[in-house]
Amino acid sequence: MSNVDMDFVNAVIEDRVITADEMNESERRAISCLSKYDMKPGENFWFIKNGGIITNAADHTPEESHQITNECLDDTAYSALKNVYLGAVRNPDNIDLEPYRFQCYKDYKLIDQDYSYEQFQQELDNGKSPLSYIRSSSTPGYRDFMDCTDDPLHHMKSK
Repeated sequence: MSNVDMDFVNAVIEDRVITADEMNESERRAISCLSKYDMKPGENFWFIKNGGIITNAADHTPEESHQITNECLDDTAYSALKNVYLGAVRNPDNIDLEPYRFQCYKDYKLIDQDYSYEQFQQELDNGKSPLSYIRSSSTPGYRDFMDCTDDPLHHMKSK
């Protein structure tokens, strides 16, 4: 059961804008919570581009990790605010990203170069995907796939 800090959320979204300073404050709140579990950024947890964290799996059981995530990312409102914030950064004009994801898959050679967008959509509509071979982070092409999925317009690329 989530106990999101709605006072903080309401204060942030009151003006219908999430600023970088507000996102930084949200991240500080998450880090402060994680520190209660002896977790330090860059040492045993890392924020990732999609708004979550990666932790050292050996530090906590899966149940503990789930509870920590709920408390420190969800309840502090970090996850919700980060998702909205990233959505605006990734896609400020709120356009349909699927054609851009498709082109990104082609650019990274994750799908056949002769494959049309219509063929791709038809396969997806039929419950198939030419990307189904990408199953885990150990699969070749996984990082490219995630880049295409998370940021097909490349607005979040590091320079």
